[in-house]
Amino acid sequence: MTASRVALTAALVVLAEVVDVALLDRLSVAGAAPDLLVLVVAAAGLAGGSVRGATVGLCAGLATLTWQANLLAVPALAMTSACAAI
Repeated sequence: MTASRVALTAALVVLAEVVDVALLDRLSVAGAAPDLLVLVVAAAGLAGGSVRGATVGLCAGLATLTWQANLLAVPALAMTSACAAI
C-alpha cells in the first residue's frame, strides 16, 4: 500500500470520527445512533481485502478509544472482527 493511500485512509477515518462525534451522535432512533466509521471501515475492507479492512478497523477502533477516552477495547475488536469476515 502506498503512502498516499495510507494518508487518505487515515484522513477518512479522522473525518468520519469527527462527523460521528459532532453530528451523528445527536441523531438517535429508539436510543441507537448511526455510526459512519463502520461504513468507512467496511469500504476499506471491500476495496483492499480482508487484511486491509481488519487493519483499518483496528486502527479506527483504537482512534475511537483515544478520541472518547474510553478504556474498553470493544469497538476496536468489533470492527476488526467485522472486517475480517468480509
